[in-house]
Amino acid sequence: MLLATHIRRAHLPYVLGIAGLALAAGIALALFQ
Repeated sequence: MLLATHIRRAHLPYVLGIAGLALAAGIALALFQ
């Protein structure tokens, strides 16, 4: 239980980072088109 919670907490920054990169890529594509 504690391990699963720790993994989720450690995993969250990566999910947010990937979402941020995807959003930035989408904005960049929209600007450069």
